[in-house]
Amino acid sequence: MKTNFSKALLPALVVGLSIAGALGSHAMTVKAKAFANKPGWFHTGNPQQPCGDAQIMCSDVFSPNICETTAGVDLYDLTNPVSCPNPLYKRVLP
Repeated sequence: MKTNFSKALLPALVVGLSIAGALGSHAMTVKAKAFANKPGWFHTGNPQQPCGDAQIMCSDVFSPNICETTAGVDLYDLTNPVSCPNPLYKRVLP
Protein backbone atom coordinates (compact mmCIF):
# COMPACT_ATOMS: atom_id res chain seq x y z
CA MET A 1 0.00 0.00 0.00
CA LYS A 2 2.87 2.37 0.82
CA THR A 3 4.45 1.88 -2.60
CA ASN A 4 1.17 2.61 -4.41
CA PHE A 5 0.71 5.79 -2.40
CA SER A 6 4.28 6.99 -3.06
CA LYS A 7 4.00 6.15 -6.77
CA ALA A 8 0.93 8.34 -7.04
CA LEU A 9 2.33 11.15 -4.88
CA LEU A 10 5.76 11.48 -6.49
CA PRO A 11 4.56 12.70 -9.93
CA ALA A 12 2.25 15.24 -8.27
CA LEU A 13 5.16 16.60 -6.23
CA VAL A 14 7.35 16.87 -9.33
CA VAL A 15 4.64 18.78 -11.21
CA GLY A 16 4.08 21.06 -8.23
CA LEU A 17 7.78 21.88 -7.92
CA SER A 18 7.99 22.52 -11.66
CA ILE A 19 5.13 24.99 -11.56
CA ALA A 20 6.56 26.76 -8.51
CA GLY A 21 9.95 27.06 -10.23
CA ALA A 22 8.42 28.45 -13.40
CA LEU A 23 6.43 31.06 -11.53
CA GLY A 24 9.44 32.05 -9.44
CA SER A 25 11.74 32.48 -12.41
CA HIS A 26 9.12 34.54 -14.30
CA ALA A 27 8.73 36.88 -11.34
CA MET A 28 12.49 37.43 -11.25
CA THR A 29 12.64 38.43 -14.94
CA VAL A 30 9.76 40.88 -14.46
CA LYS A 31 11.43 42.34 -11.36
CA ALA A 32 14.80 42.61 -13.14
CA LYS A 33 13.23 44.44 -16.07
CA ALA A 34 11.42 46.86 -13.78
CA PHE A 35 14.71 48.09 -12.39
CA ALA A 36 16.71 48.07 -15.64
CA ASN A 37 18.62 51.33 -16.11
CA LYS A 38 18.76 53.03 -19.49
CA PRO A 39 20.66 56.23 -20.26
CA GLY A 40 18.43 59.14 -21.24
CA TRP A 41 18.92 61.06 -24.51
CA PHE A 42 17.37 64.37 -25.56
CA HIS A 43 16.51 65.75 -29.01
CA THR A 44 19.13 68.32 -30.07
CA GLY A 45 17.43 69.65 -33.19
CA ASN A 46 20.69 69.09 -35.11
CA PRO A 47 20.15 66.79 -38.15
CA GLN A 48 23.81 65.66 -38.03
CA GLN A 49 23.57 64.55 -34.40
CA PRO A 50 19.87 64.44 -33.44
CA CYS A 51 20.32 62.93 -29.95
CA GLY A 52 22.43 64.19 -27.05
CA ASP A 53 23.44 62.23 -23.96
CA ALA A 54 21.83 63.69 -20.82
CA GLN A 55 23.83 61.40 -18.49
CA ILE A 56 20.67 60.62 -16.51
CA MET A 57 19.51 57.05 -15.87
CA CYS A 58 15.87 56.26 -16.67
CA SER A 59 13.70 53.18 -17.28
CA ASP A 60 11.77 51.89 -20.31
CA VAL A 61 9.07 50.39 -18.07
CA PHE A 62 5.88 52.47 -18.40
CA SER A 63 5.19 54.93 -15.64
CA PRO A 64 3.05 58.08 -15.52
CA ASN A 65 6.22 60.09 -14.84
CA ILE A 66 8.35 60.88 -17.91
CA CYS A 67 12.08 60.98 -17.25
CA GLU A 68 13.45 64.50 -17.73
CA THR A 69 16.43 66.73 -17.07
CA THR A 70 16.47 69.30 -14.28
CA ALA A 71 15.51 71.87 -16.95
CA GLY A 72 12.37 69.86 -17.80
CA VAL A 73 13.59 68.41 -21.13
CA ASP A 74 12.02 64.99 -21.84
CA LEU A 75 14.43 62.07 -22.29
CA TYR A 76 14.30 59.25 -24.84
CA ASP A 77 15.85 55.85 -25.55
CA LEU A 78 18.63 55.80 -28.16
CA THR A 79 17.62 53.05 -30.62
CA ASN A 80 20.47 53.63 -33.11
CA PRO A 81 23.18 56.30 -33.53
CA VAL A 82 20.80 58.77 -35.19
CA SER A 83 17.42 58.05 -33.62
CA CYS A 84 15.90 58.43 -30.16
CA PRO A 85 12.12 58.09 -30.65
CA ASN A 86 10.93 56.18 -27.56
CA PRO A 87 10.20 58.09 -24.33
CA LEU A 88 11.77 56.93 -21.09
CA TYR A 89 10.23 57.02 -17.64
CA LYS A 90 11.46 57.81 -14.15
CA ARG A 91 12.89 54.78 -12.42
CA VAL A 92 10.82 53.18 -9.69
CA LEU A 93 13.10 52.10 -6.87
CA PRO A 94 12.15 49.25 -4.54
